[in-house]
Amino acid sequence: MKNILENIVRQKRIEIDGLYRQYNPDALKNNVEPSEKDFYAELNASVIVNRPFFIAEFKRKSPSQGWIKEHSSVEEQIPAYVKSGARAVSVLTDTTFFGGSLADLAAASVLLRDTDVLLLQKDFILDPIQIYLARQNGANIILLITAILDPEQMENLRRLAASLGMGVIVEVHDEKELETVMHLDFPVLGINNRDLSTFRTALNRTNVLAKKSGKRHVIAESGIIDYRDFQSVRGADGFLIGTGLMQHGNGVADFARFFKSGEHARFLFKACGIRSERLLREETADFIGINFSPVSKRKIDAAMLNDMPLPPNTVAVFYRNSETEIREILQKYPFQRIQLYAGDVSPDFVRSLRCKIILACAIREYSDLEQLELYAPDVDLFILDGAVPGSGRPAEPVIPADFPYPFLLAGGLHADNLDAVLAFENCIGVDIASGIELDGAPDEGKISDVRHKIAGLHRNRENIRIPANRFAEIPAYKDNILGSDGWFGSFGGCFVPEILMPGLLEIASAFEAAKDDAGFMAEFRSMLNHFSGRPTAFTPLPRLSEKIGGAQIFLKNEGLNHTGAHKINHCIGQALLAKKLGKHRIIAETGAGQHGYATAAVCARLGLDCTVYMGKKDYERQRPNVYWMELLGARVIAVEDGSQTLNDAVIAAFKDWVAHPDDTYYLLGSAVGPHPFPLMNTFFQKIVGEEIKRQCEAATGRLPDVCIACVGGGSNAMGMFFDFLDNPEVALIGVEAGGRGTAPGEHAAKIIHGEKGLFEGYFSYFLQDGNGNIAATHSVSAGLDYCGISPILAWLSDAGRVQFESISDDDALEAVRTLAQEEGIIPALESAHAFAYAFRLAGQLTSDKIIVVNASGRGEKDLFITMRHFQQDNLLAYARHLVDSTAPVSELVTP
Repeated sequence: MKNILENIVRQKRIEIDGLYRQYNPDALKNNVEPSEKDFYAELNASVIVNRPFFIAEFKRKSPSQGWIKEHSSVEEQIPAYVKSGARAVSVLTDTTFFGGSLADLAAASVLLRDTDVLLLQKDFILDPIQIYLARQNGANIILLITAILDPEQMENLRRLAASLGMGVIVEVHDEKELETVMHLDFPVLGINNRDLSTFRTALNRTNVLAKKSGKRHVIAESGIIDYRDFQSVRGADGFLIGTGLMQHGNGVADFARFFKSGEHARFLFKACGIRSERLLREETADFIGINFSPVSKRKIDAAMLNDMPLPPNTVAVFYRNSETEIREILQKYPFQRIQLYAGDVSPDFVRSLRCKIILACAIREYSDLEQLELYAPDVDLFILDGAVPGSGRPAEPVIPADFPYPFLLAGGLHADNLDAVLAFENCIGVDIASGIELDGAPDEGKISDVRHKIAGLHRNRENIRIPANRFAEIPAYKDNILGSDGWFGSFGGCFVPEILMPGLLEIASAFEAAKDDAGFMAEFRSMLNHFSGRPTAFTPLPRLSEKIGGAQIFLKNEGLNHTGAHKINHCIGQALLAKKLGKHRIIAETGAGQHGYATAAVCARLGLDCTVYMGKKDYERQRPNVYWMELLGARVIAVEDGSQTLNDAVIAAFKDWVAHPDDTYYLLGSAVGPHPFPLMNTFFQKIVGEEIKRQCEAATGRLPDVCIACVGGGSNAMGMFFDFLDNPEVALIGVEAGGRGTAPGEHAAKIIHGEKGLFEGYFSYFLQDGNGNIAATHSVSAGLDYCGISPILAWLSDAGRVQFESISDDDALEAVRTLAQEEGIIPALESAHAFAYAFRLAGQLTSDKIIVVNASGRGEKDLFITMRHFQQDNLLAYARHLVDSTAPVSELVTP
């Protein structure tokens, strides 16, 4: 840290000492009410519908610019921000350096009280008393700055904020700071494009760091002055904008485009080589390039700039200029943006400049692109040019379609070939010189033609804005999965004892033949229709949708299948395959009992011997399903090893299979395990999504906006998601078991808290302890407490195609009550996790949005769990009645 940040922190410590003299910490702690507004839920809702989350900041001054708007009032500014569409308002409360106060925060809180807009307190937080005061004055979110805190301090402050219901944005500026927070539980990163020691900004810093941020949401901070800057940041889910809004009056007139769909997706146009006063006006193009290159025929006569104001969108273009010459021109003319060429100047020179930097590169070979990484964190935008700058020759095809940073395309472009930009994922516009010239001079007619064509391109792609997540989109997900040899990206594989390899190869070969066998598929579909009862219902939830007041909610009722859940879909497919292979003994594992119940039913139907392994804890809490399995003729074995849950049942089933590989078929219950089980399970379950797609289009005329499924191993989620994977307009959300908390053994959230590892024959995300051993899991729902997750879902998560959330035990139980009392449907506790998240999300969306929840099963199996929660006295009375049958039930049941 250099002097300014050191000075701020030093002053802040003095202020904190004063706060302890002014306030009673114990009184603050006891009197502060938790926040009722959920920052993380609001941010997730914006991400899901691909809408940037805007935080508009109120600040009167800054150390880098001095007074921005000295006499501005909260009462004047905040309503304008809300009107513009801000999802949150930031108030800078530091007095000495930023001219703010806690009184500003309190005043903003009053203005936002009856809105759904959140309030962020921005300050240099070092001590818990600051957080208590932030909450007391109405803040819903705080900012923690990595540069001034160590990891232990950050974690302690985060926990305090969480205990008060407050969201946290943890701010980083460089890779070292990012590495510091990667192992901490901060779901939202604020990437500050401004270096707090020099106060220089570089917009591409967000794009660079966002690629390395993992599954965290990203808020881009600092340096966004107008819509051109907004286009240059593609790696963020949201934006915190302060100076630009404060400088533009009330923020409505010039920044409304930030908050409206469409403007942010427009291609930009840089008209280069402008050298007439008539065209040096802001309306000419998004950027106006003024050339100072000593070797260019388009070099401007600088004398004409002496007596005219420069439009804010002018760009000083330098090529083959010395660093000394560049500095002299910038001292003479107040350019906000300049264009430099890679190779002409060093990265250190770029870092020494205070204006915005557009860095151009002449593309001859891949090495020309590689050198850009040296500059990437310190520039605002790239231009990828043809082989010789200014020659008018087209750019070489060596430019990769997935070049990772926003750029303008240059080289031989004109009004008739602008669709070249569509080939590039991160191309945000064009840079044209010769293509707008007539007889060697810029021509208004040609400039107008380009502007018109650029607008047309905008209209063609305005509905396919690049998703807010930071991961490269992988095309044709469905084909990638169906054509897989067991690997999904780096996940999957087949790691089993040699004795099982022949059996797995036999199953894989038989499955590949069966899925293309018309006779086998006809028998599979016949059993689905006539034994299981497909198609299952697609049910609107009008009372709940109206009560929540947001999106329309529908459910896919897999609980209407025979045996009460989606599990029977893959049980039918695998049992038919086992019979085709001549295997007459079936083994299976089960947690909630639905897979075991379905396996037992199908085995009874097909005349197959059936053994089901079940963890002892699940055996006891799912007694209804144990009874049904035994009634159907299955042997149910309670596993007393380990944690006595689903993990241990899987291990026991594998041991049985190792001991009996020749005559036994392991009917695995989810999209997990060694190849070919993840692929096979997904194939037999994908009927669910196929039906949803047809039923939703029939009921609403279109596809849903969001599909939500609970996730244990992944069979239910993959069944719903598969047919939508290649429909990017449909958001897919998996909901994991949040259990009782985030500590190890308190939950079963593999994607959110797990680590990559190898277990039970496949590579995926697993819950592990610090030594790499499988950790204990917990969920109120027996079907979600498995330690791992489908390798397909692990791949889809890392690819950014499926988003994962978690729901607590208590929220899932409450969702059971809500759905039962409002719509007459009792879901399985597993499915209740998905419903709980759907109810929360629906309230954040507009009424034109459609959410579909996969009700993976019905809730009768959970009788003893839900009754213990809702009517414990009645449950105990009934239990006593079973023990003492001489006492009438009426005397034992509590009224």
